[in-house]
Amino acid sequence: MAANPYELRWELLQRAEDRLIQRYNALENRFNILNERGEDPGEYPEYPTDIDILMLAKSMNTFISGGSDA
Repeated sequence: MAANPYELRWELLQRAEDRLIQRYNALENRFNILNERGEDPGEYPEYPTDIDILMLAKSMNTFISGGSDA
């Protein structure tokens, strides 16, 4: 059964959130490893905000829709 437009947008938003959280986790892991080694890890990564997630979802939607802004 095909998803309706609301379900598709919700899934897109969830995927954007998942991608940003995975990116954050990778950066946090890198930070912790470098810190444990005594190396300068730089600034602690920032957790993705609602705005970050929405911006990525919009960018993904533009790409999927065939827009030129992606």
